[in-house]
Amino acid sequence: MITAKIAVVDDDAEAVKKLCGYIDRYGGESGKIFDVKTFSNLSVLLSEYRNGYDILFMDVELPDGSGIDAAGEIRKRDEDVIIVFVTNMAQFAVRGYEVRAMDYVVKPISYYNFASKFGAALAALDKRRDVYVWISNKEGKTRLNAAQIVYVEVYQHMLVYHTVNGATLDTGDAKVVRPSNPTGDSEWKTYDEVFLGKVQLQAGVNDVTLTVITDEEKGSNIDYLRLEGETELSLVDLNTTLVEDSQRFEAEFAEITASDDGRTPGLDSKVCTAQDGSKSMMIGMNNLVGAGAEFTVKNDGGKKTVALYAAVTKRTTENVPFADVFNVFVNGEKLEAVAGNIPVSASDDWRNSEEVRLCELELEAGAEYTILFKVINDDEKGCNFDYIRLETVA
Repeated sequence: MITAKIAVVDDDAEAVKKLCGYIDRYGGESGKIFDVKTFSNLSVLLSEYRNGYDILFMDVELPDGSGIDAAGEIRKRDEDVIIVFVTNMAQFAVRGYEVRAMDYVVKPISYYNFASKFGAALAALDKRRDVYVWISNKEGKTRLNAAQIVYVEVYQHMLVYHTVNGATLDTGDAKVVRPSNPTGDSEWKTYDEVFLGKVQLQAGVNDVTLTVITDEEKGSNIDYLRLEGETELSLVDLNTTLVEDSQRFEAEFAEITASDDGRTPGLDSKVCTAQDGSKSMMIGMNNLVGAGAEFTVKNDGGKKTVALYAAVTKRTTENVPFADVFNVFVNGEKLEAVAGNIPVSASDDWRNSEEVRLCELELEAGAEYTILFKVINDDEKGCNFDYIRLETVA
């Protein structure tokens, strides 16, 4: 069991080596295990810092700033981490008490001086150990203040911590890993699945949000989210079942067909911003006559009348009738009464989509429908597809 998570911040490689060696030696003598991470500059420390360290050994002077000022910034995020300053000049370390540093050690560091300071820090940590819970979640191994826990739910051998700030799922040791079958320079285009944990779904629509918490250049692209349960959930269940009175179906989940000349529409490299400010991927369908985007929609409720909307972008200086750009088919039958204009978009905002109300559809209870949008216009300044929306009107 890990006794403490420790960060060592120093640009002097020899000092870091010596300090880490002392930590290992102390662990060997005491039978304790420590998880140690080193930082050579403050910018990386501050960009990566989460409320997850027990003890912080911090050099006072680093090339990119003051360790004391950095400790002040860390204190705003983490009131509980134990800070011990490491310095060549003791007079500078005295300022550390402004950020509630526990102690300081002066270079060159002797093992016996270090062991005394380190032992005191561990003793202080032990006194409050019982008020924290270590969990594995989206931020990695982190501490959860027990005082903030309202209750803990056990679901299929997984723990869900319900706190004053919401629910946190313990995802165990889930990690984003290098692809198992890399392809040279393009290995970032190869994906592997990561098991995150078990969740209990409620009837209706459940939102699962994956939030980016790091700005590291070597990040991660998300390909898909897969749910597997006692009753298998298919893509149809997740992306096509109409269960709300107003529901969107994203174009990225549509079935795409190639144009008359064999070109296949693809997802644009940048996201699209909808009228409500939400972000999603759009399909580029400019100048692709014959290309299609087909949505499958299953009516999960009783018989109803719905209004059909399409959210699209158009790079043009004048309104264009939707029917001049797309033919719309429902279960293979072309709709003749398609209304609405694709709105004007300035050249610098064509990544912003707007909804067009096209028509009303009668949906039978439990029936499944295919809604196909087929390009009929080869205008270079054509249209990108964001999503469709069905809204119950009767």
